[in-house]
Amino acid sequence: MATTYRFPVILWEDHAGLYTGRLLDEDQDGVAVGATRSDVLRQLSSYIAHLHEDDKHWFSPDFLKPKLRKLTFKLFPEYQEGETTYASKDAVELRLPCVTGERESGHFTALLPTIDVAFEYHDQRSLTKLAAHYVRAGAKGKTPQELSRFLPPPVIALDEIVVSLREAKRSFFDEADIETLTKIADPLVQRDRSRITRVWEREDEIRDLAQWLSQDDGHLCLVGEPGCGKTAILAEAARQVEASLPVPGDFKTGMRPSRFWHSNGARIIAGMAYLGQWEERLEAALHELAQLRGILCLSNLLELLQVGGSGPEASIGAFILPLLQEGGIRLVVEATSSEMDACDRLLPGLVDLFRVIQVETLDDDAARRLLAKGCDHLADRHRLECDAGVSQSTHSLFRRFQPYAAFPGKALDFLNKAAEHAKQQRRNVLDSAWIQEEFGRATGLPTAFLSDAVPYDADTYAESLSRRILGQPEAIRSMVACLTRFKAGLHDPNRPLGVYLFAGPTGVGKTALVRAMGDLLFDNLPESERIVRLDMSEYASFDASARLLGDPYGKPSELIRRMRAQPFTVLLFDEIEKASEEVFDVLLNVFEEGRLTDALGRVTSFQSALIVMTSNLGAEGRQTIRFEADSAGTDRDAIKRFFRPEFFNRLDEVLYFAPLEHTIIREITRKEIAELAEREGLHDREITLHADEALIDALSAAGFDPKLGARPLQRTIEEVVTAALAHYLLANTGLHQVSLRLSWSDGHVRIEQDAEWVPLG
Repeated sequence: MATTYRFPVILWEDHAGLYTGRLLDEDQDGVAVGATRSDVLRQLSSYIAHLHEDDKHWFSPDFLKPKLRKLTFKLFPEYQEGETTYASKDAVELRLPCVTGERESGHFTALLPTIDVAFEYHDQRSLTKLAAHYVRAGAKGKTPQELSRFLPPPVIALDEIVVSLREAKRSFFDEADIETLTKIADPLVQRDRSRITRVWEREDEIRDLAQWLSQDDGHLCLVGEPGCGKTAILAEAARQVEASLPVPGDFKTGMRPSRFWHSNGARIIAGMAYLGQWEERLEAALHELAQLRGILCLSNLLELLQVGGSGPEASIGAFILPLLQEGGIRLVVEATSSEMDACDRLLPGLVDLFRVIQVETLDDDAARRLLAKGCDHLADRHRLECDAGVSQSTHSLFRRFQPYAAFPGKALDFLNKAAEHAKQQRRNVLDSAWIQEEFGRATGLPTAFLSDAVPYDADTYAESLSRRILGQPEAIRSMVACLTRFKAGLHDPNRPLGVYLFAGPTGVGKTALVRAMGDLLFDNLPESERIVRLDMSEYASFDASARLLGDPYGKPSELIRRMRAQPFTVLLFDEIEKASEEVFDVLLNVFEEGRLTDALGRVTSFQSALIVMTSNLGAEGRQTIRFEADSAGTDRDAIKRFFRPEFFNRLDEVLYFAPLEHTIIREITRKEIAELAEREGLHDREITLHADEALIDALSAAGFDPKLGARPLQRTIEEVVTAALAHYLLANTGLHQVSLRLSWSDGHVRIEQDAEWVPLG
């Protein structure tokens, strides 16, 4: 028979205007160059067909769910002079394209196409580390001119090649009859074969749906919350219907027609660049579907009104509305209750065409039973023992930390990967401890907050924060108290974990404490993903609230996307007083109920977020290092005057950060110099630093400003100490495993090694 395969391809245009295309499957070396994108795709398509002429070279796509992203690397060019290599002190920052995906086996895979590097990885953290390792290895010894070959191409994008390949079996349909249909849809019952395909705890819903699908008319909408199992129920019901269809007598036993085809709005318009192009293709595909008496299943009804044109009236939904009214096609769609209401407002008459079947969310007992059956299934597949507590642990982790994860689908996928990883590590038992460890690797969350068995020591967390944030003990105590309530499960589940306002002059540690909290909670994640930070000076215009929520007819905002991807997070609204009044109105419900509803009724939860706002209100006129006796009261009065009472009353606590005393500035100076010793140029040479009191006094005096706090201190250390050390290291290239003493004399930094003073500056 003929089977349609979709081979993912990465395409890029170089600076000369030529296109290069590469198959993503690592076992194949298919690369083509051409003057146009179409020429490259045609070459690769011919290459695939040529390989499949010989059974020995038969292969199917093994790079699933590809995503294109950019990774940033800092590289140090090197210069060769004779046999000596000199490293540049200035780093070159490169942003390279990286394609990530999954294998059929479930393993994560990555490709750096422009430098021809492919590798597999376990989690987000290992992806970044491995990519940096390969890039630095490839860049070693290269000059800036040679590194220019690493520059990303001006245009790069993912594409796919759709190829119909004949196998030994005969197909019920001739491939030409459904050529267009296969470009926009796949047979529903053949989707996701690598996943657990059994559907448990939904027998009644599947039976009722299968009965309706066996009828010959009408459109259907499955309505339920995200992740409640709508797609799985539909796929199982469709499988039962197709199994009951009669087999044509002139075809081999077991070959049955595909009646149910699955697609989405983005797939329908993919690759269509010209006016009327997607409409023509969709019309042809629907005609082919009608010849099969087939049913088109779409994953999101609202998406049909968001793609295809500039608004709902020019969307896919508007295009197919007359066909639905005439009965030319049959449609099964999925939606939530709020999406149904939004569709009714955006395109009146569309929702009325569908019979609605409610799919209720599984209760906790049913969800745990489902996961237990999934565990038994995986234990048989991977030949593992599965402890009784695994299903309970998985259910608790996903409900608490991943409320947006499609349940039970995502939870079952997670269990599958955890079992595969356990098998790779030669473990014979799948237990709760392993599940928590795997969940921590996948989300970046620390085990201390995932497992009740791990002891929680509030003093340890307080000490960790106090080492980074000096002079603000009250703020640290409040943050640790918030974590303690969360760990004990005593926080209000219907509100955010905490809503705090950090008030005080600039440069006293407000933002630094937020970053420290992110590092404390998410040390397994890349630094850029540990907190969600919004600079509220960018939300001061008239359209601020709309940008905070995102385009209702397009993509959600960056805030919404990140909160849905990582609901348990630290959210920072920096300089909140600069935001417009409309932003404060939007945040009222976030602070009160931990929910944010956009224009289409889609709800985003903030109930697992620690929300912090920073503000300089009341601190602008303060000139002295110390607080005056009533300065905290001055801050409090200024804040109460600025914020409306209903907004102020929704804050859990206002923490007033004191201006830094001279003794604290000295401690910060010592800490900054200690951190300087951890930099690559000193750490790799195993060089230690010691600073005397005179230098500490000089830096403290020069680097502190009553208005700017400790912010200028780091710049002063860079200009005075780091510059002096750089000169000294370049003048003494053979230094290794030595101790350097830093001192201050006659307005200069002096560096002493082996009792020898060397003046610099």
